[in-house]
Amino acid sequence: MEQIKTILPYVGFAETKQGGRRENQDYYIIEETPVGLLAVVCDGMGGGPGGKTASSVAAHTIVERLKSVPSIREPEKALRDAINDANRALRQMVADKPELNGMGTTVVALLISEEVATVAHVGDSRLYHLRGNKCIFVTQDHSKVAEMVRAKVLTEEQARLSSISNVITRALGVFETCEVEIDQLPYEKGDRFVLCSDGVWGIMPAKELVTYFTHTKSLPGSVDRISVKVDELGFAAGGGHDNHTIVLLETKINSIIKQKMSSKVKFLVYALTAICCLSLLFNIVQYCSSDSAEETSAVKKNVTTVVDDDSSLDVEPNLPDESQPNVSVVTEGEPRGESLLDEDGEEPDDTAQLNVGTDVNTGLVDASNIDTSDIENRVRMSLESN
Repeated sequence: MEQIKTILPYVGFAETKQGGRRENQDYYIIEETPVGLLAVVCDGMGGGPGGKTASSVAAHTIVERLKSVPSIREPEKALRDAINDANRALRQMVADKPELNGMGTTVVALLISEEVATVAHVGDSRLYHLRGNKCIFVTQDHSKVAEMVRAKVLTEEQARLSSISNVITRALGVFETCEVEIDQLPYEKGDRFVLCSDGVWGIMPAKELVTYFTHTKSLPGSVDRISVKVDELGFAAGGGHDNHTIVLLETKINSIIKQKMSSKVKFLVYALTAICCLSLLFNIVQYCSSDSAEETSAVKKNVTTVVDDDSSLDVEPNLPDESQPNVSVVTEGEPRGESLLDEDGEEPDDTAQLNVGTDVNTGLVDASNIDTSDIENRVRMSLESN
C-alpha cells in the first residue's frame, strides 16, 4: 500500500494486486501538476506483454503531458488532450512493434484542484464520488453490458454477473481516435473519491462495495479491507480473478465551484416555493376578508347603538308651567274672559281666557289680535289687590 504524498489539501492511499492472474496488467500513478493533483488508474489488455505495457505507457504519458501544461490551462481541455496524446503514443508503439498489435488499456483519471474535481475516463475503469455513506456519482462504463443497462435490458447486478461483462466499447490504443468522457464534480470537505479497475467493482454487488468504501473511517484501513475482501472472494470462487487496483482520496476543503442542483431538486424547490406563495396569498386574502367583516360588524354595532340611544331619550310633553297662570288661547269669535280675578280678587279656578286669534291654516297664534291694553290693566289690578 502506498500513501499519496502531496502538499495539496488531500490525503489518500493506493494499492494494486495481481489477484488470480499470472501478471498484473493494472497500473496507477499519482503526481502533482500545475493544474492540480492527478491520479490515474489504467487496466491493460492484450496478449503477452501488451496489456502491461499499454497501461504503463498510457499512465505515464498522461502524467507527463499534464506536468508540462501552464497553470492557467483549463483542466477539462488539459486532461482530454493528455489522454488523446496517450492514445496516439500507444498507436505509434503498435506501428513500431507489430507484435504489440491488439494491446490497449482503459483509463480513469482524476485531476483535482481547489476549484473543482475533473474526471475523465475511457472504458470500464470507474470513479466513485462518495459523501457520507452515499455514492453521489459514478462514471458510466463504456461496455456492451453497460449499454444494455442504460437501455433497461439488464439490471446493474445482471450486467456485473454477465459472461460478456469484460467486453468494452472504448479503449486507448485500439482506434486512431478515442472519445473521452469528461465530468466536473464540485466537492465538499470530507468527500471521498475512489478510482478502481473492474477487478474491484466486478467482484461484489454495488451496495456492498459502497459500504466498504464509506463505513471505514481510516483511509488505509478502507483500502486494505477492500483489497483483502476481493482476494478472499476471488480465491473462494476458484481463483483466476482479475487484477484489482484502488486509489482512495479524501478532501480537506470545499471546492470553489459549488454543486449544481439536479433537475429533481430544482423541481422540488420550485414546487415548495409555489406552495409557500399560494399559502401566503391565501392567508392575505383571509386576513383582508376578516378585517372587512370586522369593520362591517363594527359599523352595524355603532348604528344600532345610536338608534338605541335615540329611542331611549324621553321626549317630555310641552306641559304648562304650574307656577305660571294657566292661560287658554281661544279662536276669534269666542267670548273673552271678563277678568283674570274673581269678584273677591282671588285667582279663579277656571283658566283665564284671552281673546287671541289663530291662523286657521298654520295653527299659529295671530299676535295682531292680542289686546295688550286689556292685559296690562288686568295685571295692574292684580298687583294692586296684592
